[in-house]
Amino acid sequence: MVVRLMVHHPELIPAISGEKILDEFESPLLKRLGKELETLFQKRGKLDLKETLGSVDEGLRKRFFEYTFQESGVGGDQQKRILKDCIEKIRRNRLKRDETDLLRRIKEVEKEKGGKELEDLLVKHQELARKEKGLLKDNLRKG
Repeated sequence: MVVRLMVHHPELIPAISGEKILDEFESPLLKRLGKELETLFQKRGKLDLKETLGSVDEGLRKRFFEYTFQESGVGGDQQKRILKDCIEKIRRNRLKRDETDLLRRIKEVEKEKGGKELEDLLVKHQELARKEKGLLKDNLRKG
């Protein structure tokens, strides 16, 4: 949805760039397309469809076509709210994934009785919990 918003509402690209949310994308294809759109917008201050089609590789071009010809379905203030919701969801999912990976590593290290490494992992787990708590507080304040 974020990349589709970039295609249909390029004026949101600076906000998307500022959030650095493209770095958190799981899909390499969508990440590359988003980064390409971001670069083109930064060069020209606008997003030109013809220029974009000419500068992206075949795999990205296919996805770009799909997004270009899908209706945005978003108007007015909705686009900013949808972008905010997408960013929050991506960050929440990233935190959950990081926490799952970290808990798995903690269990492995506990089995091996790794003292210092276990301490480091537990500190990282606390940091993740603080980030998640901060994200929830931000949502409550903004919501």
